[in-house]
Amino acid sequence: MKPVFSFLTIKNTPHLGLRLTLTPLLLVVGASLAYSQSVRAPAQPDLEGQPLTIQQPSQLLATNKDAAPVPTFLLWGPVTAHPRASYEFVSTTGVQYLPGHAADTVIQTLSPGILLDLGAHWSLDYQASWNVYSSRLFKDTLDHALSLLGSSTYENWSFNFSQGFSRSSEPLVQTGRQTQQDQYATGFTVRDQLDRDLALETIARQTLIYTTDFNDTKEWSVLEWLHFQVSPRLDTAVGIGPGYVEVNHGSDMNYYKLLGQIDWQPGTKLNLHLDGGWDHRRMRTAAAHYIDSPIANASLNYKLFEHTTVTVGAARTVTASYFSNEVQKNIGWNAGLEQRLLGQLNLSLSTGYQKSTYDQTDPTIIITDARDDNTRWYDARLGTSILKRGTVSLFYRYSKNTSSLPGYGFSSDQYGVDLGYRY
Repeated sequence: MKPVFSFLTIKNTPHLGLRLTLTPLLLVVGASLAYSQSVRAPAQPDLEGQPLTIQQPSQLLATNKDAAPVPTFLLWGPVTAHPRASYEFVSTTGVQYLPGHAADTVIQTLSPGILLDLGAHWSLDYQASWNVYSSRLFKDTLDHALSLLGSSTYENWSFNFSQGFSRSSEPLVQTGRQTQQDQYATGFTVRDQLDRDLALETIARQTLIYTTDFNDTKEWSVLEWLHFQVSPRLDTAVGIGPGYVEVNHGSDMNYYKLLGQIDWQPGTKLNLHLDGGWDHRRMRTAAAHYIDSPIANASLNYKLFEHTTVTVGAARTVTASYFSNEVQKNIGWNAGLEQRLLGQLNLSLSTGYQKSTYDQTDPTIIITDARDDNTRWYDARLGTSILKRGTVSLFYRYSKNTSSLPGYGFSSDQYGVDLGYRY
């Protein structure tokens, strides 16, 4: 039986798209994806921050929620409901249905969802996504995403809890085919503010990932942070903690991480986050193989003008691979520009690069065709608000992956439209 609870939260990779000729209904601006999981533009993963909730494609519509007051029929005592619906139409080339085999397809996604604010401390969010492909080489799917968030305080203590579940069935870069995966994730954070400048923070996490035809992984970790507030705008921290990864095919592994962290907000326009350190892993094989890797995560958000924002990010991470006896090392960067045009239009431009290498966890297994991937992507989107609560946008994406292993390279162009509406 698959557990419904787990310790850690994750980022879900939004859906590549769908095939269906439904009358355009409502929109959602598709969220960016984690690289190893999608043909869409990849986003850099957070390394070791606060527990993350599963991302919904509708998250980018969150600002629309406050465009107008919520109708009284959606207020039920302490519960406030925010229903939404979105529709995305994508015409795409070069989508892999098997390694070395790609096809063009029209993809459509219809995604109804609802966010419930459960009083002052809890929220529950659910979204279904019906994905339909015009090409019979792909399987139509019904995906789900559910997340529960809670927070509370007591004297100098603060508590945060998150529980998530997602089911996705999109084509993945790493597997070179459409791959169903169920992810269960929970995170629990406790922070004790010792005095004005010092705080202790404990983050416990677990992630369970079940896939079709590939490795299932279960990961548990605990990270202990000591924060020192240098000034109201500068927070520093050092952290250390163990973790364990269990895979159903290949080498289990245990690890510990030693990290440092800086959060700096020198003014109202600039936000900077840096964290990084060392990941030391021991493969639980007869040969007791070790893998040491530097890890890092950086993000910068700068508001040049009132309606102009620049973002830059970079990360270096280590994760278990979908394939047996491998770990995946990722290093990459991304950059974006958000610009308001003519007072009504929103222009979004982004680009990025990521290199992924796959290292063997068992030195007794000789692999002659080690894999290295290089992914580049570009994304442009122009959108506007309609009918107070709605959005519409046009977009173009280009992504290309080159791989040292035959069959895993591809080049894809995607053109599409998003429509959405929410309360």
